Amino acid sequence: FVEVEKLVVDGVIENVGELVLNMNFTSSLMTDILEDENLGLSEMREQLKHLNAQVQSTALFCNTLLDYAFLLRLVPLKPLFRKFPRIVRDAARKVNKKINLEMQGEAIRVDQEIMNMLEAPLIHILRNSVDHGIETPEARLKAEKTEIGTVSILAVQRERDITIEIRDDGAGINTDKVLTKAIEKGLVTQKEAKKLSREKIYDFLFHPGFSTQEKAGELSGRGVGMDVVQHEVKKIGGTIEVQSETGKGTTFRLKFPMIA
Repeated sequence: FVEVEKLVVDGVIENVGELVLNMNFTSSLMTDILEDENLGLSEMREQLKHLNAQVQSTALFCNTLLDYAFLLRLVPLKPLFRKFPRIVRDAARKVNKKINLEMQGEAIRVDQEIMNMLEAPLIHILRNSVDHGIETPEARLKAEKTEIGTVSILAVQRERDITIEIRDDGAGINTDKVLTKAIEKGLVTQKEAKKLSREKIYDFLFHPGFSTQEKAGELSGRGVGMDVVQHEVKKIGGTIEVQSETGKGTTFRLKFPMIA
């Protein structure tokens, strides 16, 4: 973080210096054009070409300064990621599960405001993964898995967009249960339900108050609160997707811009 700050400050100082010199030269050139009464048309055109080049150069320095200003607003995800191990550990203890948390991408930088708004949605998804994604040790052993489940959070930057994935290697989302609940709530008819893709079925999870659990767990109900998560992600100009495979696990993928 300190190295990035030093790089930005050095870049700003260098470009401001170049910008001042450039503007002084542009001003001097403009004065020469305006005060030279004997300047012919061809000479005028030549001088204007030089002036245009200076204007373009000035614009380039201004854009570079804007890029540095953009970087100054960014902070690493590390402070937020540091909170997750305790959250997952406490959540796992409450539901008597053994879970290993893996994290990558904590050095990725985002706008401070966006990071603040991401905290609640990410914590909710992590708790959801612990409570309803990962199976109990007994169920995992029965399914010929290791008794210790894995939840991973991965942040990746692509140009000025960030993707954060929260994955678990649990039992996956039971689409039959989701459809049954959706039909009960009148969100879809039985006839329509037969034609829905898995992606469309997962969309029901983001319907207000939707849950596949008969009773909400101590931490979360699968689906309960996901409408709020989606709302918060949309507020920062992002999207949320779900992928799941029976017996293999579930992935929640958040995509959003790195700056508000």
